[in-house]
Amino acid sequence: MIRPICLIPCLTMLCTGTAIAQEAYVYDYIPNKGVYVYDASSTGKLTPIKGSPFKPAGQMVGTNGRHFVTSDSNSLLSYEVESNGAIGKLVSDINTQHYSGSDCGTISYPGAVAEFGHTGETVYIMLSGAAGDGAGACDGIQTYGISKSGTFTFKGATEFNQESSYYYAGNLPTLTGNGKFGYDFEFNTFDGDVCTPTINIFAGESGGVLEYQNILSTPPPPPVPPSGDSWIITAITDDPTDHIVLAMYTTTDVDCNDGPTFGPAQLASYTVNSQGNLTTTNTYENMPKMPGGDYPNLMKLDPTGKILAVAMGTGVAFYHFNGADPITSFTGVIGDSGQIALMAWDTRGHLYAQNSASGRMHVYEVTTKTAKELPGSPTSIPFSSPYSSFVVQTK
Repeated sequence: MIRPICLIPCLTMLCTGTAIAQEAYVYDYIPNKGVYVYDASSTGKLTPIKGSPFKPAGQMVGTNGRHFVTSDSNSLLSYEVESNGAIGKLVSDINTQHYSGSDCGTISYPGAVAEFGHTGETVYIMLSGAAGDGAGACDGIQTYGISKSGTFTFKGATEFNQESSYYYAGNLPTLTGNGKFGYDFEFNTFDGDVCTPTINIFAGESGGVLEYQNILSTPPPPPVPPSGDSWIITAITDDPTDHIVLAMYTTTDVDCNDGPTFGPAQLASYTVNSQGNLTTTNTYENMPKMPGGDYPNLMKLDPTGKILAVAMGTGVAFYHFNGADPITSFTGVIGDSGQIALMAWDTRGHLYAQNSASGRMHVYEVTTKTAKELPGSPTSIPFSSPYSSFVVQTK
């Protein structure tokens, strides 16, 4: 048998003669510099494509594979995505201030408050700031359809008021995989006010429009431990159907200024019923505990809804997600990448996780049986806190 020999550096072929599959495009947005686009291979290596960084107007919202969307304080803009993943010409521009919801303000920092819906056919933006911080502050969520040609159509808006200055207030809600409901959480940490979180509930109406529906003064918690401690939420994510995951920890005192003590962070699965109410069969005893005293504020379920990735202080931990049943431990912390700032899954079982200090992109290959960092990972790419962001588009 004649073995293939690489006479020049191989770009698409390993020296064994095995083709390196190109898995996804990674769009890395850096404020004031533009968008770096990378071709991600099956080995986990990221290679910048010709023309990076691209410099579309505004800040990155994301891509649906056909169009790349950005936003400035007043407008949504869409650009063509070329066959090699490059960002092409501007095809549509719509002024958000011409529609209902705009009396709440403008898009303050689009990378955090504008995003695609799950199908890639809708774009949601949060408008705020018109009433300032504090009591009576108004938030508006606008919904836009995006056509196959990239043009936007305003679908509707909903407005709701913030009662005070809340941690995590102003973020877009996490949508259930079926798009029927959305949830965000917030809690006050100022002036001795209670830390007990509230959850805003949104209903997905015709055309994907989000409508403010209800507020839960406290989430329906799993049974509390014998001491009667209260629960505090730190992160939320969704599965492909009708469940959400909450990362929570217990506290002995909900008054933030009275020196409360805290229990370990734990993970709970909630089922969303036909009215948007949350229920759980999880208990304090069977909810997995985070190792090392970490309190995660970032976690992502894979597109199959089977693997939950949780960013930890030293890397990423993976868990088995079991629908309404308790979440179960899988790997413990993988690698020593350090604190992870951003994570995203492709649809081929790869998790992309960016380190908050070095900017290095770590790529993990995950199945229900194994999880490992790929041999071509990590790749050093630009990173800038706090408004850097990235999205992944599977090929």
